[in-house]
Parts: sequence; C-alpha cells; structure tokens
Amino acid sequence: MSQRRPKRSNLWFHFKEGVNEAVCEYCSTKLSTKSGSLGNLKRHMATKHPTISLAVQRQPAADVETPQNSTALLSNTDSDAPATLTLRQPVNVPLITNFIRRPPSSRKTDLIDKQVVAMVTKGHHSLRMVEEPEFRKLIDMVSTCPGYQLPTRKTFSQSLIPKTYKEVFEACLQNIKEAHAICLCTDGWTSSANQSYIAVTAHYIDNNTKLKSILLGCINYNERHTSANLTAFIRQIIQDWQITNKICCIVSDNAANILSAVRLGEWRSVGCFAHLLNLVVQDSLKTVAGVVNKVKAVVDFFKRSAQAQAKLETAQKQMNLPLLKLKQECPTRWNSCFDMLERILKIKDAVISTIALTRSDLNIQTVEWDLISKIVPILRPFYEVTLEISAEQNVSLSKVLICTKLLSKQIVQQINTNQHPDIAVFLNRLNHNVNARFRDFESNTLYADTAILDPRFKQKAFRTPEAYRRAIENLRRRVAEVRIQVPITPIVDVQEQLPPEEPVQSSSSIWEEFDVEMSRTTRPECSVAAGIKELDKYLLEEPLNRKEDPLKWWHSRKHIYPHLYTVVLSRLCIQATSVSCERVFSSAGQVISDRRRLLKPSKITQMLFLNHNM
Repeated sequence: MSQRRPKRSNLWFHFKEGVNEAVCEYCSTKLSTKSGSLGNLKRHMATKHPTISLAVQRQPAADVETPQNSTALLSNTDSDAPATLTLRQPVNVPLITNFIRRPPSSRKTDLIDKQVVAMVTKGHHSLRMVEEPEFRKLIDMVSTCPGYQLPTRKTFSQSLIPKTYKEVFEACLQNIKEAHAICLCTDGWTSSANQSYIAVTAHYIDNNTKLKSILLGCINYNERHTSANLTAFIRQIIQDWQITNKICCIVSDNAANILSAVRLGEWRSVGCFAHLLNLVVQDSLKTVAGVVNKVKAVVDFFKRSAQAQAKLETAQKQMNLPLLKLKQECPTRWNSCFDMLERILKIKDAVISTIALTRSDLNIQTVEWDLISKIVPILRPFYEVTLEISAEQNVSLSKVLICTKLLSKQIVQQINTNQHPDIAVFLNRLNHNVNARFRDFESNTLYADTAILDPRFKQKAFRTPEAYRRAIENLRRRVAEVRIQVPITPIVDVQEQLPPEEPVQSSSSIWEEFDVEMSRTTRPECSVAAGIKELDKYLLEEPLNRKEDPLKWWHSRKHIYPHLYTVVLSRLCIQATSVSCERVFSSAGQVISDRRRLLKPSKITQMLFLNHNM
C-alpha cells in the first residue's frame, strides 16, 4: 500500500481529499486541486464559510494523554473515525471579529453618498428622508443582503401593498378583539384632487392597561353627507371590524349632521373639545378684530414680497433677534391666531423698522402693540390646553372638566385685574363663551365618570360639591350594573371570612321559604354593596401626581377594584378630541401629492392604513 501524501495545510481539516479534487466537509462542494495549489480551497472557506476559523486549536500538553505505544496514534490516523479531532481538527468557534461590520472605504462611501444625493435631488424627495427611521432601517437591512433585487412598481402596487395590507389588517383585527370597550373618532376631509374621505380611528385599553389606537379606515366617500348616510357608513365599519357590541362612544366635530348620525345609530356622542375651544376663541377675537386684521395684513405683505422678507431677516440679524418667519392665521387650524400674534410680538422691533421703510401705511400703532401684548397671555392657556388635550397616547377626556374649570378661573382673575377697556370687552366675551359652551359638561356622565375615575383629579375636577355628589351617585349606579352583568369575585370582609354557623338539624323545613327568599334578594344587594365599597375605598386613596400615568395606577390595582376597573376600561379610552383623524388627513395630504394624483382611492386607503398601523 502506497504511503499517503501528508496534509501539511490546516485547510485539509475542512476538506476530504480525492483524486485531483477536494470535497468541502460543510457544503459538499467539489474543488479542483490539479495544480497542487490550495488557493481555491482558501477562497472557498473565506467566501462560503467565513465564520469558521482555519487555525489549529491544540490542547495544552497537560491535557493530552500520551498513547501507550506508537501504534495507537497511527491507527487513529488511518481510521475513518474522528478520533484525531482532539489533536488535529480545530474547534469551529466563531471569532467576534467575524460579526463586526467593517466600515466601507472612503471611496465607496463617497460613491454611496453621491447616489443618495442623486436620489433625493432627481426624485424631488425631502431632505429629511435621510433621517427617517424606516429609510435608515432599509439601508441597514440592504447592506447585509447585497444580492437583494428591488421589486418593480407593478409588483409593489398589485402584490406587495395588498399582501401587506391584508397581513396588517388581520393582525389589527386580532388585537382589537381583546378590547373590552372601544371609542371611535371620525372626521371628514376633501383632498386636493377634490375627493371626499372619511376617517375612523379606534381607541381602546388592552390587557396590559395601555391605551391603543388603530386606524380602521380612511375611505373615499362620494355619497351625500346626510345623517342617515353617515350612520350607515359608521355601522358598516363597525360590522367589518366585528366590534358591534363594544362601542362606548363616538367622538366627532360639532357639525349637526355627524352629531345627528351618532344619535340615529344610538351611540353615545362626545364633541371634539379642541374644536369647541377654537370656536370659543374665534368668536371672542371678533371684539378685537381691528388689530387682528391689521396684523394679518402685515403678515400677508411679507408673505407676498420676497424683498420685504429679506429686509425683515436683515433687520432681525442687526438687532440680534431670533431669525423667525411670520405666521399667518388659518381659521380652520386651531391656535393659528395665537401663533400669529405671538410670533409677530417676538420680532416686533424688526417688523416696525422694516414696515416703516417699505409699507408705512401698514404701520401698527403703539396702542395696538400694547393690545397685542395683552391678548397673547390671555390666549396662551387655551393654546396649552389644546396641546395637552390632543395627545393621542394619553388619557384625555378626564382632563376636560378640570381644564374648563381652570380656564374659567383664570379669565375671572384677569377680568378683576384688567384696566384696558378693549381687553375688558374681549375677556367678558371669552368668559361668556366658556360658560355657554362648557356649562353642561359636569352633568354629562361620560365627562363626570372619567374625571372621578382618573386618580389625579376625582373631586378636584368639579366646580361645586353638588355637581360632584350627583356624579358619584350616577357612578355608583353604573358600578352596580357592571357588577350584575360581569360576575367578579367580591372583596371579602373579615366577617365574611368567618365559618358559617352549623345549622341545627330539624325534621321540618320551616327555613325553606326563608332560604329561597334570601337567595333571591341577598345576592343583588351584595353586588351593589361590593361596588359601593370599592368606590368609597377608591375615593379615600391619595390623589396621583398630575404628571403620572393613571392607566399604570389602575393596572396595579385592577384586582383591588375589579368593579371600578371594568368601568375604567369603557371610560378612560374615550378621546377628548378628534385630532387622531386630523393626523390621518395630514398624512393623506402627503400621500395624495401632485405626483400621486392618479392613485386610485382604494390604493390610497391601503397606504394610509399601513402608514398608521404598521
């Protein structure tokens, strides 16, 4: 038998030697060795198995047992069994350097950067695209998958988007099934392509007592917006999502047709609080319309004249003022008048000097500047409340009573301290509008229940003890009803833990009628008593800090107050505003851009759904 050529290279520990070829131990690939060079073997390991170390891992001498004779090692060498692995085959432990992504060379980086610039500029994309998380995630994924091929537009439109829409819809459908109660928000919008859309969002508290929201749909709607048609539209959405018996409230703007549609569908209604605040402010500003219109004219002048805008910026730099642009009021946008007045006040000196040089007929008088400086702090609380109440991920309806109470209190204080006659008229109108719009909120059980069940507010949210007392009585009845409908193990008193008294055996059944009567009357009364005990105990708890999350508080106590917790699920999910739909329409405006006017409404619906729910 001829002696075999010794395997001097470590590479042979990873290949089986054949006639002029080598077979990879890991993937069975056959490689030629006719030339006697092992370069192709090394390249194969580097490209196909980069995590496998080629170094020989030898054990320390103390750990190696010396064979009793030389034939032991020789027999292991010639055998097919892997007995020699302890001495010759390396342990394939991946090196940490194999998992560290090496940065590209400077030349490669420059080429990629130029391609990104070309994509942004030639495709008319926003510069902020390079900062968008989804774009960065895409680049990160593609960098680890160099063989990836982009799908075509047709594949995106006809396959990928519908497929992803179906998957996300099914996932959202499963998530919403766990909801005990759901609040819907709805609003309408007309696109730049003159297409009418209606958006519906759902808000609920999940099993972890966290507030969740889902866009149920932003759907092209071409029917007349009558109450009956809107009722049918909302009912169809509810049926499609299988949530017919879970709707606790529908939030909308205060238009007569949608409010009537909600009543027609026998759902409970809440008007958008931010919309009401805007109506209060807009009506009150009519008393100072002269100065407001003058500011609007100044802003309009700078918006129309590029030269005037350049001079205004120069004046700001010379006066060391912040480089800010003026804002124009938009009646349909909340707080826009406040934004306009606050902004022009910040760069007042630059505006005065620029107007004097360019359009002296638009000059704002000193007394008018004084009036503006007094209007802005009066409107600031309304601005802050609108922002506070519009947070979609926070409990919001419970803040309405306390916010209206604080707003009314601040207005009264300013009325008592004000000396300016024009401001006095403005404040009186503002006070009248606040009382007229929000006067009946405390008698609405939805507002009252949420205020009491928010551990931050409770009694402090109410203006009078009488209103608080009525709200407590209504909530007690509600808790009792929930206890009857949803059986929950009651809180046990010490007396209830005592063992029952052993009955005296009697041949007659004189107690039978009594026992039957007690079984009919005691349980409902105990149910009501258990609910009242929970409510009374809850009201004695220390109030939660205003900045804390009430849902976390309730999650930690849901087993202490099981009756109240059931009511919480159907109250603290209610939104105070329909801002969630406004955000949908903001996204819709970006989807239906000039470059996407030919998109079908059904495709727009799918894209908006994915935008909000992925």
